Amino acid sequence: MFIFDVNYMLKELKENFKEGYELICNLPSIESKEYIKALEKQYPKCESISIDYAVMEKSNDIYVIPSDFGWDDVGTWKSLERYITKDENCNTAKGDIEFSNANNCIVYGENKRIVLIDVNDIFVAEGDDTIIITQKQSIDKVKNFRK
Repeated sequence: MFIFDVNYMLKELKENFKEGYELICNLPSIESKEYIKALEKQYPKCESISIDYAVMEKSNDIYVIPSDFGWDDVGTWKSLERYITKDENCNTAKGDIEFSNANNCIVYGENKRIVLIDVNDIFVAEGDDTIIITQKQSIDKVKNFRK
């Protein structure tokens, strides 16, 4: 976890990762209607590199404070099981979801009612224009199907 002052981080970016700095500085304000469009245009041009390698390892003025707090990669679909209460059949659901003889499933719905009947170990995610259905054991493959 990194905690920093924005102006300090911009200075570090400018010194250690000019490409990233220029990308940020050339974007309109985040409140602007043009922000998302500009970000979508510029982001693919930026090198795919973590902040650790781009800035932190090169900086001469970074400090580490040892601490003991839990870490969880909530950016994975599997993490829903840790944060949403399971039903009596170990199903995890967010949205308008109904189960009939279904066990150990993860289901995420945004707009539509989703019904699972006579299935086990299934993952379902419904978004604006896509529905993904897979075995839970294949949940990590979902990232391969982003638009």
